[in-house]
Amino acid sequence: MLDDVITRPAVEQVELLRRRQVSSRELVTAHLERIGAHPEINAVVAVDDAAALRAADAIDAARARGETLGPLAGLPMTVKDCWDVAGLVSTDGDPRWRDHRPTRDAPVVARLRAA
Repeated sequence: MLDDVITRPAVEQVELLRRRQVSSRELVTAHLERIGAHPEINAVVAVDDAAALRAADAIDAARARGETLGPLAGLPMTVKDCWDVAGLVSTDGDPRWRDHRPTRDAPVVARLRAA
């Protein structure tokens, strides 16, 4: 089922989350599996599986408590390597930046996290 779900538009994935037809953890796990399927193409430069799963669990718990969540809560996302994500390598496509680990999110990343 989740192979089908992760190829759907984001708006449909969000609706499935909202209706509790799929959990954020399930959705994140499916996306992580897809990202890891072909590491040789290096399509996603940096991934923090543990942090993604912790965030998914926190969203699932908040949803279970009936908390009001943002419109994108629980939806897995990636951002282009040119945007800083706190703690993750951000190379901007340049091997000379392979050790660059920003300490804070770029504004666009912070906004996505808050959504």
